[in-house]
Amino acid sequence: MFYTVAAHRSAEVLVSLLGVVFRGILCSDRLPVYLKYHAGKMQSCWAHLKRTLQGILEHPQSQEAEPFAREALAQYARLFRLWWKFRTGQIDRQQLIDRSLRIRSRPLAGSVLLG
Repeated sequence: MFYTVAAHRSAEVLVSLLGVVFRGILCSDRLPVYLKYHAGKMQSCWAHLKRTLQGILEHPQSQEAEPFAREALAQYARLFRLWWKFRTGQIDRQQLIDRSLRIRSRPLAGSVLLG
């Protein structure tokens, strides 16, 4: 993990920290500068994703948005309950993988919005 303190969040700061080419998985809050910098694998911050889904649920822009956000938050909760079972030793790594794949494969209500 890399952190830096800078006066602003810019591509120059990213390059100085990670180099011109970063081959790892970049986890971010989806600020556009990160999306422009990195063409590899991205991981959105889980806390930011949860806040986005809660915002959609509180202020849906369509009929499909509310059930989609509700189900996505339910799957988010399932995934993190599973993660804590793993962290506390109740399940092993393979069980975590197998069960999370089942969560991932469940279609979300209104998921046609994504596709």
